[in-house]
Amino acid sequence: GIYRTLNSGDSWSNLIDLSGINKYKITNFYNSQSGFIFAGTKEGGCYRSVATYKDLNPQKPILKIIGTKEFCEGEFCVLDAGSDYNQYLWSNGSKSRYDTIWNQGKYWVKVWNEYGLTNISDTITIKVEPKPEKPNVLFNGDILFCPSDAARYVWYLNDKEIIGAKQKIFKPTESGWYKCQIFTSLNCNNVSDAVRVELVGIEDFNTSKINVYPVPTDGILNIKFNNNNEKYNIKILNTLGIELMSLEANESQINLNVNEFPTGIYFINISVGNLNYLTKFIKK
Repeated sequence: GIYRTLNSGDSWSNLIDLSGINKYKITNFYNSQSGFIFAGTKEGGCYRSVATYKDLNPQKPILKIIGTKEFCEGEFCVLDAGSDYNQYLWSNGSKSRYDTIWNQGKYWVKVWNEYGLTNISDTITIKVEPKPEKPNVLFNGDILFCPSDAARYVWYLNDKEIIGAKQKIFKPTESGWYKCQIFTSLNCNNVSDAVRVELVGIEDFNTSKINVYPVPTDGILNIKFNNNNEKYNIKILNTLGIELMSLEANESQINLNVNEFPTGIYFINISVGNLNYLTKFIKK
């Protein structure tokens, strides 16, 4: 809708635009045109003149992404609107050429040039994937198990990556502190707390000393210990490794009320000192 008026003056005897129409003034000259040619005669002479028009509107800004438009929580990307403008206003209120993006959403920028004219970029969508929940690591005296679902797993012994240990389950071959790191498809990750594994003496802490019944259960779960001189730490977890119940016991038998648990499979992790026992039960 912006236009300019080209005024030839009133002294021309004949003024013709390219459409063949006689006129003294050329009006409604829209910015979609790049120029206009007109010819005329004055005092018996023939003159030719060329009038050109320059579009003063700024070019639409093309947003460039420094980084990637899909990233993990806690990371960021930078949007660049280019250097050809005098003023910037981003959809999130930022007012510089660059906009650092931490949050998921739709972003665009409005720009001004030296004439005060504006243009607006296309909208770009940024996706931010949250970190996975912190995983748990369970140990049954023989294997380590990370119940969290993930795209990828990495196991560590004493903070050093174990080459080739990339599954939910890992069988330790030496004593030490073990961790499991889990990754999403975008490589967002989280790591478990360290779990101490002592391979010496594990054979002394086995199912002959612990009896969990009935399995399946419809509400009350009984745990019987053949050695009541120890203090046992008991945790019940769901299949995602989320802790649902935790208690200590030094009696020969305890009764746990799991009546409020939804129907499904659960894990019981029982530890005494550096030894761990893991079993599962079904809630009907």
